[in-house]
Amino acid sequence: MFRFLLFVFVSVIFLNASALTEAFKEAKKNKKLILVEISKKNCPYCIALDREVFQNPKLLQKITQNYIIVKLQREKDEIPSFLQVKFYPTTYLLKSDGTIVDEIPGYIKSSDFSEFIEEVYRQEKKFL
Repeated sequence: MFRFLLFVFVSVIFLNASALTEAFKEAKKNKKLILVEISKKNCPYCIALDREVFQNPKLLQKITQNYIIVKLQREKDEIPSFLQVKFYPTTYLLKSDGTIVDEIPGYIKSSDFSEFIEEVYRQEKKFL
């Protein structure tokens, strides 16, 4: 269990927009994509997504096998200008060069979230 928690801690970046630079380096080095989740304080859909996806150890372990996670909050983090957020939460899937591969605007169920990011990774892994 300790190894799992250590692995998740190393693979998940919960900092701010400046963490994106580190995430790009880490993703390139480890041949992963970057998952950027942008939320807003007191947003019920953001809270639900966080609880169902990012606080679910089994799903989080699955995600961190292929993605570096960066979580940003509108009120406290600077959102990079190339990420045009229209809905909260919004999840962006990026390559290590910053190219947006896909996005999930708004909330979706954890099972759909998992299937979606797995499919995106399957399609993109040959280009990493």
